[in-house]
Amino acid sequence: MSSTTHPIYKNYEELCEKLLHRLKIGLRYTRVALVTFNSVGGTYTHFDLDRYDSVEDVVNEIRNLVYTGGTTAIGAGIEEAMKQNDEQHGARMDKRYNSNKIMIVFTDGWNNKGPEPEVMAKKAKAAGFDVYAVGVNTFTAKDQEPDVVPLNDYTLEAIAQDQKHKFTNENFDQLIDIVRRKNVKCL
Repeated sequence: MSSTTHPIYKNYEELCEKLLHRLKIGLRYTRVALVTFNSVGGTYTHFDLDRYDSVEDVVNEIRNLVYTGGTTAIGAGIEEAMKQNDEQHGARMDKRYNSNKIMIVFTDGWNNKGPEPEVMAKKAKAAGFDVYAVGVNTFTAKDQEPDVVPLNDYTLEAIAQDQKHKFTNENFDQLIDIVRRKNVKCL
């Protein structure tokens, strides 16, 4: 297991659930996809945008994920998530829906494999995604362990591309508010 994300990944799950419970998920509302990344060959889309129509289904899928550990390939995760931009993965191509493309990358910022996260984040932004980076500040995280590595702010800032797109568990409610405001356009 990667020492940088175990046991912090549980905090990522909690943050994700907190966000999801504040959104309206459905065919004509917010659509959600899930990509996990560890090593370059271990980057995986667990479900596409067109898979689930309820918060409960998405949350159940997240709760049933098995933590695999390994090296970290943030750029490969962003690259995989960009596939959600295609209609075959559930992206809305019909302009009537006025859809916002939001990518939230939960990471500690420590990258050691694959494409550079900053490069992939810029590509995602060029493809129309609003990219947010979220990390867990281990000094305030619940279930803190002494061996947990602190956030790599440099990489989080590179992914986010500005301070308005970078969040931690300490200010995550602000990101929820941003996503909810963007979500209103889909209603």
